[in-house]
Amino acid sequence: MINFNDSLKTGNALLDSQHEELFRRANALFDNPFEERTGETYEALDFLRTYVLFHFEREEALMRGAGYEGVDEHIAAHEEFRTTVEECWLDMEYNGYSEDLAERLRVLFSERLVEHIKDMDGRFVSHLAEDAPPATEHGH
Repeated sequence: MINFNDSLKTGNALLDSQHEELFRRANALFDNPFEERTGETYEALDFLRTYVLFHFEREEALMRGAGYEGVDEHIAAHEEFRTTVEECWLDMEYNGYSEDLAERLRVLFSERLVEHIKDMDGRFVSHLAEDAPPATEHGH
């Protein structure tokens, strides 16, 4: 189980809501006893596979629009994550859901995605905050 908590919030409402949904769906893979994972598991991983693409596309569009200088490094990290999700999907398609695959997915979402959000997404959101126009007081 992966808890989406304040330590994973970037401060950007859009990204935070999408990250929370990613974790909610990833937990659907991990919540059921291993023996009972069948069609639900395929459905959960298929959704995650699609949602990862959706989320990364939105995030990358935000980066480009903001002129974020770390965009290439960030997109490379996304590509690596996308590739791993796709490899996991293909592994399940050809070999079924195994304990090895379950562990790879656990590491992917509970470790690598958490690190990515805290590090790379945090840096991007800081960039957004720095580029935001300064707040002004009205009436003074």
